[in-house]
Amino acid sequence: MKLYKEWNSIKLRFIVMLLLMVGAAVAIVSLRNFTINLLNSPQMRGYLKNTPYKGFSMILKKISSDFSYYSFSQWFGKNYPQLAALVAVILSFSIFSKEKEKRTFYVVFGRMNRWEIYSSKMLIGYLSLVTIMFSGSFGYLLTALVFNYHLSFFMTISWTVMATVGAALLYQIGAYTSLLFKDQIKPFLLDILIYAGLYISGIFKPTKFLDIFNYMAKGNVLRGNGIDVLTTIVICSICLAIFVGEYFQFKYMDL
Repeated sequence: MKLYKEWNSIKLRFIVMLLLMVGAAVAIVSLRNFTINLLNSPQMRGYLKNTPYKGFSMILKKISSDFSYYSFSQWFGKNYPQLAALVAVILSFSIFSKEKEKRTFYVVFGRMNRWEIYSSKMLIGYLSLVTIMFSGSFGYLLTALVFNYHLSFFMTISWTVMATVGAALLYQIGAYTSLLFKDQIKPFLLDILIYAGLYISGIFKPTKFLDIFNYMAKGNVLRGNGIDVLTTIVICSICLAIFVGEYFQFKYMDL
């Protein structure tokens, strides 16, 4: 009953985000020829002649000839991690704030202790997140197979694991901000600001290590390097630290 209640509270959001993720993956594979024709159109080539950066022509050639590079540039290195951030914020922003806003925590305190409440909420959220992330990546891979495009399974699983781990950190941050407020709008807006800050941090060399999106969309995978193990361990450790700290705050705070 504990897990069913939590599942019921996010079921609609889960279904919508799952359909969005899989639909986007299928569309990007299906529209490959259209995208390539658009990029190679006379208008685009005319624009490239006037641009100071001469590497665009080489990039367009790689996108057109190499499906792995196309997959990175259009999905795993771009839309997939962006959608992952959207999934994380949609699943997390109301996880605690909704209960606090509606004053419904007291209803469940008589049947569950705080660890049971906290763990059931977080478990359902994490399971939903992982399901959506893997559905998006394998939906992309299966669609590629249908269209007879070759994409390495090793590359796919490497991008999937890193994007999912990064999304888990964003989700954990979102769950924590949800615990801080008694309404649902403030954690949502704060999450957007935090995610934007993490993304912008990648522009500056001293803060580049904070750019979680760069980790989620590692270009090194194209060279066969696979998962960035050290960074993955660090991010998982940070997730665990926030998880534990958030639980103790939830355990002793006045709800």
